[in-house]
Amino acid sequence: MRKTPKDYVPVMRNYLVQYRMKLGISQYEVSRRAGFLQSEYNLIENGFKGNRMDARKLTRLANALNVPVEQIVKDECDYLELFEAKNGREKKWY
Repeated sequence: MRKTPKDYVPVMRNYLVQYRMKLGISQYEVSRRAGFLQSEYNLIENGFKGNRMDARKLTRLANALNVPVEQIVKDECDYLELFEAKNGREKKWY
């Protein structure tokens, strides 16, 4: 049985919160800098926007938060490990 987004336990992306707080900016300001709607950024940060982000979104977030892209990718990989620990891994064979 395939899981739908409603079947997942959301896991907050604390690394985004930490970077945002370090800069002293709001979710709105991050979303404006990254070119997202504020509501979309809120869903990303709070773990409700799926369990994967593509390279474009990660790059836009890195630029908006003044963080190297490599660091955001590493942080997202760590996040995915936590997400999968709470939600299980879907094994896909390509």
